[in-house]
Amino acid sequence: LNLRNHRLHLDNHQLNLRNHQFPQASHRLHQKNHQLNLRNHRLHLDNHQLNLRNHQLPQASHRLHQNNHQLNLRNHRLHLDNHQLNLRNHQLPQASHRLHQNNHQLNLRNHRLHLDNHQLNLRNHQLLQVSHR
Repeated sequence: LNLRNHRLHLDNHQLNLRNHQFPQASHRLHQKNHQLNLRNHRLHLDNHQLNLRNHQLPQASHRLHQNNHQLNLRNHRLHLDNHQLNLRNHQLPQASHRLHQNNHQLNLRNHRLHLDNHQLNLRNHQLLQVSHR
């Protein structure tokens, strides 16, 4: 009985030690649980932020696509304007040449009219002399 009593006493002592350590272990588990809850909350917020960004991405992508389309249209119009200017620049020397030829023709005609006018002046002068006699 003494041996059995001694063993029960030792078993009781072991249980007392475990019961003494239990609140500390329980407190540590509670702290770990609290930290995991905080980490989980932060991850939840991060996930929420990512969901918002993912929601905005298609809209931003659509805006960029529209902007790109507008720029392509503007670039096409500028290309056509540039093409028109190139055609005009190509036609300018030809037009300038025609104007030069027209100017030359007018100068020749003006010169002939000047000579005709000179001839008429001589005739008028001669007629006046004849008339005067």
